[in-house]
Amino acid sequence: MFYGPWMTLSFLNLSRFRLCNCSSILFLQEDRLIRMNQAAELYLTQIVEKKSLVGLVTFDGNAIIQNYLTEITNSSDYSKITANLPQQALGGTSICRGIEAGFQAITSSDQRTSGSEIILLTDGEDNQISSCFEAVKHSGAIIHTIALGPQAAQELERLSTMTGGLRFYANKDLTDLINAFSGISSGSGSISEQALQLESKTLNIGGRKQITGTVPVDSTIGNDTFFVVTWTVQKPEIVLQDPKGKKYKTSDFKDDKLNIRSARLQIPGIAETGTWTYSLFNKDAKSQLLAVTVTTRARSPTTPPVIATAHMNQNTAQYPSPMIVYARVSQGFLPVLGANVTAIIEAENGHRVTLELWDNGA
Repeated sequence: MFYGPWMTLSFLNLSRFRLCNCSSILFLQEDRLIRMNQAAELYLTQIVEKKSLVGLVTFDGNAIIQNYLTEITNSSDYSKITANLPQQALGGTSICRGIEAGFQAITSSDQRTSGSEIILLTDGEDNQISSCFEAVKHSGAIIHTIALGPQAAQELERLSTMTGGLRFYANKDLTDLINAFSGISSGSGSISEQALQLESKTLNIGGRKQITGTVPVDSTIGNDTFFVVTWTVQKPEIVLQDPKGKKYKTSDFKDDKLNIRSARLQIPGIAETGTWTYSLFNKDAKSQLLAVTVTTRARSPTTPPVIATAHMNQNTAQYPSPMIVYARVSQGFLPVLGANVTAIIEAENGHRVTLELWDNGA
């Protein structure tokens, strides 16, 4: 895992990968460093498949290998990596040095770069990325890129395009980052081992105000279920209720150890089927951003969960050709009929469009 203006993950095969991160002075703006740490910790503790190989590299103008590849088998393995997430942003952005250190972390762990997957995330500018294009091509690695904010290096997309990776744009809130990580991880490992995102929502809540929400859990999921709440100013008062009326309160949510303003609750055993409800009360007099993220896994390895995937017919909009959004809702190889599907599309300037998708050819 590389951390800084960059975050990089490498998937060595279908079930093993490395995550890489780096830090930049730009993260001092708008608490971006904290949001990146929140997303990285959530990814490592809830989304990464068991028995994955994960490493961490931090870089700004230089790069340091913090963790060589480590097999993830229990919570102590996560802690070894999350403990090295950066706590302050430095200056400079050298993407190529971060990539080179990532390759070194792989090969020094007796693995090959060919077939590995790297996730690069940055909000910094770097006009020297092209200097390592040839090395990237010869490595055989697949690079997924996440551009965080408008200042991210423009050549990021070329790294993902030339290696067959995915590319994402995350604007300001934590939800964008989590959605990007979830999208990248969804193609690796057995479907029964993959983390499924049930909720990912960020809201600006006024002082002394409360929000409520619901999260449906169907009969195909419920294993390894986490509810995570993050905040920007002060920890809110939390109440979570399962479909049978059992309540979990603020004291049941475990605070993180990195001071990154997040608390999580792992539901014991299998989460109850039905509608879960939650409420968050902003105890601070000022408004703040509160985020709720819920992840789970399949209830049984023999029963595939219901999942939704989406894609566009083209990468960029070119007038007068319209962009078309496609979505697929399925359980295993079978289609799920009668589903209500809503797509939320966000432009680079932060403007969002909400579309209802119909299964009628429209």
